[in-house]
Amino acid sequence: MMRGPKEVYDDFAGRRKGILAALTTEVDKFYSQADPAKDNLCLFGYPDGTWAVDLPAEEVPPETPEPPLGINFARDGMQKQDWIGLVAVHSDAWLLALAFYKGARLHKEGREELFKMINANPTCYEIVSGRAKEQAAAPPPQVPGVNKRAANQGGRPIAKSRRVPYIDHFFRSARVFNLLFFFNTFDTMASLMKSSMCTVSPRVSRRPFVKASPPRGLKPLRVLEVTQDSYETEVLKSDVPVIVDFWATWCGPCKLVSPIMDWAQEEYGASIKVVKVEHDANPKLIEEFKVYGLPALIMVKDGAFVPGSKREGAFTKAVFTKWLTDNGVTKQG
Repeated sequence: MMRGPKEVYDDFAGRRKGILAALTTEVDKFYSQADPAKDNLCLFGYPDGTWAVDLPAEEVPPETPEPPLGINFARDGMQKQDWIGLVAVHSDAWLLALAFYKGARLHKEGREELFKMINANPTCYEIVSGRAKEQAAAPPPQVPGVNKRAANQGGRPIAKSRRVPYIDHFFRSARVFNLLFFFNTFDTMASLMKSSMCTVSPRVSRRPFVKASPPRGLKPLRVLEVTQDSYETEVLKSDVPVIVDFWATWCGPCKLVSPIMDWAQEEYGASIKVVKVEHDANPKLIEEFKVYGLPALIMVKDGAFVPGSKREGAFTKAVFTKWLTDNGVTKQG
């Protein structure tokens, strides 16, 4: 059991060093190990400054907060640097959660000391995105006037640093703050660890942290949002097979597979139609198809549900491609 803020901070600093090594100097090794074809993987940083890509803990609940689950799923659906930035943000959240878990028994002054030591560092995201260098190189803004503290230092005005402090980086983003609780609390539940299936409802944003833009001059094929009112027209009367993706704004694994849905619509073109159905707003469809876990997929052909096509839980691009093939869908030309 850690006793003081310095011990907790040293643990934080070592793990942060390992995470940063994986995301910077050893990024090619990290990228290759985060294989989307493998099961749910986590990026672990260790107190000795090393790192590893590995499966989550088997015990439920885990002994300590776990890193974000399934980082490998989104790897091939995003630009490499964008994906690394996404992993960095979630790793920052994990490091912060772990530090305050280990420092839970500190008194008020100890927590403040720990807060200050952590806050003196740039975040992993600031480093991998280059913002830390930009902020360090930028001239500090001029602070007009002289306050009492400045007067005690010879009348020199005190300029505030332009770098966003470590912890402020999270609390200025409600999405990341909520993801902290989702990935480090709800992902430790047995059902989610085994299948990456979301059956709980913390409120997080559906939008991915970053998303690559289509090449200039190309108009992307949009994944259509469908409701229970438009379902008959857009799905049952479609001339091509329809992949129906059930999702929710509070579902973390849904965010991981969202880029795969976009990729599928682009890759398969007019041979399929990909639509999304929001869970909370369409209870009739949820009841009709008995959707108990998210994300969930079904396929509809010639106006009818394809028997055996229902699939619940997150998946990789390779698994999704096999699912399409098993249900009779192939690419054109």
